[in-house]
Amino acid sequence: IRRVQQGDRSAFDLLVVKYQHKIVKLIMRYVRDSSEALDVAQEALLRAYRDWSRVAQLERPGAWVRRAALNLIADRGRRASTARLAQHRLGAGESVAQDSLFDAEFWSTVAGLPDRQRTAVALFYVLDRSVDGVAATMGVRRGTVSRMLHEARATLRRRLDERAVDGEVSDVG
Repeated sequence: IRRVQQGDRSAFDLLVVKYQHKIVKLIMRYVRDSSEALDVAQEALLRAYRDWSRVAQLERPGAWVRRAALNLIADRGRRASTARLAQHRLGAGESVAQDSLFDAEFWSTVAGLPDRQRTAVALFYVLDRSVDGVAATMGVRRGTVSRMLHEARATLRRRLDERAVDGEVSDVG
């Protein structure tokens, strides 16, 4: 680690040897697919290599790589085509579910949530993490995650209902 912190590029190889297996094992808890876990681990390590001058100065570069891997998992989940499942689990109204523009409308509404709520929604509903898993990923307490999810559900329900009503009114006028 000392060589890593001194910016020794060859020390990056040591970092890979020391942490790659641990990172893959961590990711396997979330993705359950060894090839995807290896892809995510390699991408996280590649990002560390690209930003090596900064990462090498950190007290715990391995922790940075683990966080990068968890962020990559969350990013992949956000890009997944799971809007209908999320809509169902969030309990949006039937009229919204039948709207052919639901996916784009729903995700634009999710995108309007505050960052932490949006992350909690993605981890919990899209990646199907437990509240404890979301808390661990975000580095917050379980109760904080429960509160963020509650607030996000209420906001999404209200905004989607408003959009549905606005759409009905504009169709009539």
